[in-house]
Amino acid sequence: LYFVSDRPGGKGGKDIWKTYKDENNQWVSPVNLGAIINTPYDEISPFIHVNGESLYFSSKGHAGMGGYDIFMSELSEEKWSTPRNMGYPLNDHNDQVSLYITSDGLKGYYTMERHEGSWTSILHSFDVPKEFRIKKRSVFTAGHVKDKETGKFLDADVKLYDQSNSQLISKLKSDVVTGEYTVVLTEGNEYGLYVERKGYLFADFSIKVDKIEDFDKGELEVELQPIKEGASMILHNLYFEFDSYELKKESYSELETVFEFLKANRNITIEIQGYTDSKGETAYNLELSKNRAEAVYNYLVSRKVPPIMLSFKGYGASNFITSNDTAENQAKNRRIEFKISKITN
Repeated sequence: LYFVSDRPGGKGGKDIWKTYKDENNQWVSPVNLGAIINTPYDEISPFIHVNGESLYFSSKGHAGMGGYDIFMSELSEEKWSTPRNMGYPLNDHNDQVSLYITSDGLKGYYTMERHEGSWTSILHSFDVPKEFRIKKRSVFTAGHVKDKETGKFLDADVKLYDQSNSQLISKLKSDVVTGEYTVVLTEGNEYGLYVERKGYLFADFSIKVDKIEDFDKGELEVELQPIKEGASMILHNLYFEFDSYELKKESYSELETVFEFLKANRNITIEIQGYTDSKGETAYNLELSKNRAEAVYNYLVSRKVPPIMLSFKGYGASNFITSNDTAENQAKNRRIEFKISKITN
């Protein structure tokens, strides 16, 4: 959340601050955006693009054309770039405030305020010049959450993680009546999407957005499996080094989701199952699949999951979920699953 305040600790006048909700759904202490963005004068009407990296705001303190002008800054490696005045004809001697940029970065809307005996505010739209377009465009994708067995729509927690750093990007709930949800994806990123509801196995998806033009905007339907003995699921966001059982850092969001699931369901016992494709010797595949399953087991035990809730086994090149005729299919067969082996009252 980006907001304006003249609270103590700023750079002078009205400044732009930001805060976010922590894992307990509480707002953390606001942080001033600093002297690159804020001046001794007033900065107002911040607009952060849905990509989370492009900031537009109005300022009287940065070099402008009179009154409030609109500026743009980009976030890179946790640092804001020097704000750029968006220039004439968008900015002039009047006040320009409250800019909004569409998710594809092509269209903008703002307010021009003029004082001629009384104040008037006029809404304008414009095509964003190339030099002020966002570096990363965003797109929306949507879907519905339902019970896999009954087809009933469900309200569930939907979490979106950036897989490069396992950072939580957004958290929302699907609609209680329709089960509908919507998430925002930004090009150039790879995401882990998790859908969770009490009494069900969570669902996970891996989503990669290279370019908006190539992204399939079709709905992503989610079917949640009720918790019961014999129920199983593939962990789609676990990644290992090549020909190794070393877990990559991109696996953290998946591992944490499994940990939270087990913490909330202390009465179940699961078997962690490792599988490989058909390439390689049988004995080698069995050993590699066992070691990968054990790596997941060891992580969960390190997080204080009681070992009595867990077991692991390698199944090598067996139980294929698809043919091994292409590299893509082979990648699908190389997987980790977990299966609920026991439920106690």
